[in-house]
Amino acid sequence: MKIWGLTRADVSILRKVVAAFRRAGGIFPPPPQRRPSATPLPYGTLFAVRLWQDGGSTDGTAAAKCDRTYTAKELDAIEGDEAALVYGTELTPVQARPNLGQLDCPATTGVGIVGVGFFDQAGEFQLWSANESLHTTAC
Repeated sequence: MKIWGLTRADVSILRKVVAAFRRAGGIFPPPPQRRPSATPLPYGTLFAVRLWQDGGSTDGTAAAKCDRTYTAKELDAIEGDEAALVYGTELTPVQARPNLGQLDCPATTGVGIVGVGFFDQAGEFQLWSANESLHTTAC
């Protein structure tokens, strides 16, 4: 007997296929949670990251250099997101800081700030810029 043009043998095969899909977790695979690991871009390619201050005691003074350090995570990370991909911690920008003088270091609570980094030839993440700028006053 045919049901919708299928024989009993066809229905039996379809039932086995459906059962196999159910055992495998369904027809559609579950969506990925996060990237499992950093996929390094070609050497020297700059890309945006999300930053939070994680160390340092000064933004710089007339007698001391800025020593702030940062944690860099993937751009869509939010504060406290333990599942976010972390590129590095206690990072100092590669871009040269002034030897003396106060820097305006953006606040890095809440959503953090956007910085720029790259992977070096060894595949290690390097923070290029943390959007720090020399503090100036209006004349």
